[in-house]
Amino acid sequence: MKRFISLALLMSLAVLQGCASYSHNLQSEPTQWPLSSEKPTKAYLSVHAEYQLNDAAANSITNITALENLVKKDLEESGYFSAVTTQKEAADVYATVTLRNHEEGSMGLAFITGLSLFLIPGAFDNTYSVEMRFRDAEGNVIGKTSAQERVTTWMHLILLPAAPFARADIDETISILTKRALEKAIQEKII
Repeated sequence: MKRFISLALLMSLAVLQGCASYSHNLQSEPTQWPLSSEKPTKAYLSVHAEYQLNDAAANSITNITALENLVKKDLEESGYFSAVTTQKEAADVYATVTLRNHEEGSMGLAFITGLSLFLIPGAFDNTYSVEMRFRDAEGNVIGKTSAQERVTTWMHLILLPAAPFARADIDETISILTKRALEKAIQEKII
């Protein structure tokens, strides 16, 4: 019977770990949305992603198509552009959007957290930044803007009940960053 209880406890510890992510809310929703444009502007959009773990660059596993669709939707909903395309064709403005995810945390602590079956908590911070570079119809750089947000994820056994509720929505975070960077570009009269 003791073996069964020990095995059940061990299996519970292996399966019942939890994570909770929260945003630091460095960026708020744009003050004026949708934006307005005095003249119809067609934009060409190019999207890239970069990932860095601590101070080492790593391969990004970001779904570029999904990220491109998310950014394109935000630019279309802004009301500033008459059309947004990802197809190579003539446009009034060429926007290159780069999503950077800089993840920081102790790999040793992550190992100890996993080894202890999440009894010892671990945490990682992700700093997401969206940088927009704008070029005119001739290809000349006319400016750049950026916005960033920090998301912390805690991993611990007792966070299991919080897991469904304590998730930072990364798509929503990226959307807010895109809107803020575009709003800055318009306020600074870059586009």
